[in-house]
Amino acid sequence: MKYAKNCGILCIALFFSALLFTLTPQAKAEEAELLAASGYCGAGSGNRWGTNVQWALSYGGALTISGTGEMEDFSNNNIKRPWEDNLSDIISVYIESGVTNIGSGAFFNCQNLTYATIPNTVTAIGHDAFMDCVNLKMLNIPGSVTSIGQFACVGCENLEVVDFGYGMSVIGDGMFQGCPSLRSVSIPATVRRIEPYAFLECSSLTRVTLQPGLTAIDEFAFCGCSSLRSINIPGSVANVGSWAFLRCASLTTAILSKGIVSIGDGAFCDCPSLTSVSLPETLQEIGRVAFSCTGLTSVVIPDNVTRIGDSAFSECMALKSVTLPENLTAIEDGTFWKCSALRYVSIPNSVTLLGYGAFWECSRLETVVFTSNVISIGEMAFADCTALNDVYFIGYLRQWNAISVGAYNGTLYNARLHAMDISKNGRSIWGYVFPSEPSSVSIYISNPDDEALQGQCWIGIYHKSGKMCDLTMLGTQSFTTGTTRFLAAFPLPENYNQNDYIIKTFVLSPENQAPLIAPSILEVT
Repeated sequence: MKYAKNCGILCIALFFSALLFTLTPQAKAEEAELLAASGYCGAGSGNRWGTNVQWALSYGGALTISGTGEMEDFSNNNIKRPWEDNLSDIISVYIESGVTNIGSGAFFNCQNLTYATIPNTVTAIGHDAFMDCVNLKMLNIPGSVTSIGQFACVGCENLEVVDFGYGMSVIGDGMFQGCPSLRSVSIPATVRRIEPYAFLECSSLTRVTLQPGLTAIDEFAFCGCSSLRSINIPGSVANVGSWAFLRCASLTTAILSKGIVSIGDGAFCDCPSLTSVSLPETLQEIGRVAFSCTGLTSVVIPDNVTRIGDSAFSECMALKSVTLPENLTAIEDGTFWKCSALRYVSIPNSVTLLGYGAFWECSRLETVVFTSNVISIGEMAFADCTALNDVYFIGYLRQWNAISVGAYNGTLYNARLHAMDISKNGRSIWGYVFPSEPSSVSIYISNPDDEALQGQCWIGIYHKSGKMCDLTMLGTQSFTTGTTRFLAAFPLPENYNQNDYIIKTFVLSPENQAPLIAPSILEVT
């Protein structure tokens, strides 16, 4: 009886042992799948990990971060990551809800990582967090993230899509530097600053949307984005950073909105496809080489601009037309060097100095207009301007001769010098005509009297046979003491040819039509 009872117990034990043996392979497989490697990675002290955050790596390459609170900040503390020996095994990263940050350098150099999920409990991503994850293709940043450290995604060569949440205020220094597969970016309205090098050398980036509220684009922010085609910078950005769009080879259009005050050094330098730029009336300063080596064909610089830096438009070889601001005081060194398509330039009345090589090698420049306020023309300012034919000086010959002219400006003296005719009463009138569509005239009237002269300005068109073809009153104006500029548009005769016509201007009294200033023949440019 005792023997039978013992046999029964033995049989039961053998049965459960057999059952356990049968289940062990599956149990072991499941456990292996979950626990290829695991441990803690919470913020701790010294060499001890905090137990608040755990990690587990499956044999399938899925790294799961779970728990509550902060991960360790690996780079800052120079601590070896707990999964350091498994970097090549990591294919995907799953951060579970409850974790509040991604530590600096957490996934640096995980070269096989293709995908990462970030929950909306994460508020900060540390610097270098995804640096050199060369196979990461997509990153979705939730709106809970308010801070991303510098170089967070630098060198992610296959990163194509980044979806920003509406929580960030800054796109950090070099954040996407060297991400050549990134194609388009929409900057959230919450972002106030794009820091230096943020999108440096993102060579496939074709579209960037900037929102009102952005206040700063720092230096080199989009440098080398060679596929970027257009950019619209909101007026909330007071200063466009130096070299911000350097070497954006495909950029054709840049719109700078009202509110922008300055354009930094080299901001659009070496953008050969840039043919059009819209400059706002609020602009006050253009930095050195800001638009050098661009494809601009014409540019109108607003009157509030008081400074244009050295070589700002140098080597713009397609630039045919430039309108300079009335408050500019100097044209600095090399500003228009090698603008070989430029044919005409009028120096504003406010300019007193022309710097070294200001118009050097403008080989098609034919006409230059100066005012008597110019006191110095720098060395080589007009060197190699071999097409220069006419120099118009709004002043007297003695004033022209008093200007300090540097060496290698022989082209100025080889050109025809035109000065104002002087009437018997000391008043003089002079100007020039632009025979374009519509035709326009620029007239200068000199009044030496202490009192302002009220007069009607007329323009007459005469055939060389002596017949008057047209007589137009351009307007009535008060001509103050000194030189007054008068601008107007007027019609030219059909089939006008400057070889067959003479255009004269004169001033009459508005009361009795008596001549106040003797007629003068206008120059046709």
